[in-house]
Amino acid sequence: MTRRKLLSTFIALFAMTLVTLMADAGSASAQQNPKCCTYTVNIQGVGADCFRVPFWILWDNTLVGPTVLTSNGVFNFQVPGNCPPAALFNGVSLGTPNGPFATYNHPVQFRVNGCCLVARITYDADGCVVIYIRPC
Repeated sequence: MTRRKLLSTFIALFAMTLVTLMADAGSASAQQNPKCCTYTVNIQGVGADCFRVPFWILWDNTLVGPTVLTSNGVFNFQVPGNCPPAALFNGVSLGTPNGPFATYNHPVQFRVNGCCLVARITYDADGCVVIYIRPC
């Protein structure tokens, strides 16, 4: 193989690697990052009559809660236990510790204080858990 051909191959591989890294830089993760020691609850559009919204989370199959939300907003919490590594998020339940539990790609509707709320789970670009709570 000539130097020119070898250099061209190297440049092509470098360019493909660079394009791949740039494409992945802003995309959301589809799994939890064990180095992410915080999680976010984003509750919006919920009427005042619906509040005190308790929620329970299964972390490594251990139920933790309740944590009570008293207003709309974006709230950040620490993942329980020694972190890193972060405990594995298994699901969230609103209004009752008995489930059902919303999980990634499996939103669930809940009845809390007479209000219909839906919880949807995603992961942000860093792989941290984000729980969205909205009215049904």
